[in-house]
Amino acid sequence: MIYDEWVFHDVEHIYLQLIKKIRCAIYSGQLSAGEKIPSVREMAKILHINPNTVMRAYKIVSNDKLIVSYRNGQYSVTTDEQYIAKSERILQRYFVVLTSIICLH
Repeated sequence: MIYDEWVFHDVEHIYLQLIKKIRCAIYSGQLSAGEKIPSVREMAKILHINPNTVMRAYKIVSNDKLIVSYRNGQYSVTTDEQYIAKSERILQRYFVVLTSIICLH
């Protein structure tokens, strides 16, 4: 995974953009189940952003159960491939419904 290619804009909070980038990387298979991801400090250094921003994003993605945190400060993608696939299907359905609602108005 080439994190240093991730680009952020100033229209949306960086932590929200980072959440989307992590989720997209997991759902697209760029990050595999069980794959290690950089620690908070490592990711902040790679992306040239504040560690608190990374921590905030990691906490939300961790609450989604897409990444797992370890006591040593390391993170990895969940090993539950079925959960990843199920989450992706739910997200796709959400977008279909949302698009339908927007198109009706």
